[in-house]
Amino acid sequence: MIEVFLGILAGCLTGLVPGIHPNTLAVFLLSFSSLLPFDPLGFSLFIFSCALTHTFLSFIPSIFLGAPEDTTALSVLPGHRFLLEGRGMEAVYLTVVGGLGVVVLTSLLFPLLLFLLPALYSGIKPWIWLLLLGVAIFMILSEKRKLRACTAFLLAGCFGFILLSKPVLPLTLLFFPVFTGLFGLPTLLLSLKGRTSLPEQSQDWNRAEKPWGAVGRGWLAGLVMGVLPGLGASQAAVLVHEFGKKDLRSFLVSLGGVNTVASLISVLALYLISRPRSGVAVIIEKLVWVDFRLVLILIFCSLFVSGISAILTLRIASGFSKFLSRISYRKVVLIVLVFLVLLTALLTGPYGLLVLITGTAIGLLPIKWGLRRSHGMAVLMLPIILGGLGLM
Repeated sequence: MIEVFLGILAGCLTGLVPGIHPNTLAVFLLSFSSLLPFDPLGFSLFIFSCALTHTFLSFIPSIFLGAPEDTTALSVLPGHRFLLEGRGMEAVYLTVVGGLGVVVLTSLLFPLLLFLLPALYSGIKPWIWLLLLGVAIFMILSEKRKLRACTAFLLAGCFGFILLSKPVLPLTLLFFPVFTGLFGLPTLLLSLKGRTSLPEQSQDWNRAEKPWGAVGRGWLAGLVMGVLPGLGASQAAVLVHEFGKKDLRSFLVSLGGVNTVASLISVLALYLISRPRSGVAVIIEKLVWVDFRLVLILIFCSLFVSGISAILTLRIASGFSKFLSRISYRKVVLIVLVFLVLLTALLTGPYGLLVLITGTAIGLLPIKWGLRRSHGMAVLMLPIILGGLGLM
């Protein structure tokens, strides 16, 4: 329990501070594991709890500050809209509902997953690129300005192809300037042209309405993407965005669900398909023997951790929303802009700054052209499609 609680605290840190990822923290701590008072099982539960807590807390900087990572990038636009309407807390609450819902659903349906996931993995694996190609075509054809949509998609895709062909930085560090540029800074720059203060953030909203259909869609998308190589929550979010309901409440619930179930399934996949699907899963595989007993421990741990994380997320977001309502929003935006640029320079150096500037230029195009900003996710989709065609 001590390791689990410490993992929850560590997940709060990684979730609230942009640029710090559980994978990075886990690798760092693993190098000093001999000095830590953890046995292998305790350390595994620590990093598992950290990663799961991170999926809840990471929506706070994404929604309130426009500082996304790859798994929360698509929450920036609807979350920002809720924020400007005084409903920032509601946006966070909806992601929490999605996260909690998928953890409960995974626990209840785990006996089914014992048979479903191995078949899903072997059946879909060769056709991942074709699935994403179909999604890409649908994204472009569903726009009124198809040529501009195609241009925006290809620009973001070529950007990703160049970066991922020979990555200069570790991917957990590289993704920070990539998604901050594509989704974060364009939102903040747009905010500078608008209002100078935020409306008072409401602490009361409709808690009775639970869009369980959106939880189910997020769970299914995260389930598929959580076990397939090269894919993750970000691509699953694109599927939910394109094929799910278009109302923002349902989308935020699904996105919260996708984020959490992908993290959970990536670890459970160690037992279900004998393949790690995240950096955290790789480390757990090195530390302990993954058997049915450990899987049951992880499932019970996920229920406990997600419950505590949900409460912490709402409490922290409530205090943060009250604070934002009392100060100049323009000053907050400027501070966040400077902070993100300085953090990029600190973590990734001149190369990261170049990536940030390029990503921002590409990320501004969908806004300028009146397109959906999910085209920016081509930064990951196109390289996978080209890889399936043997071109990467």
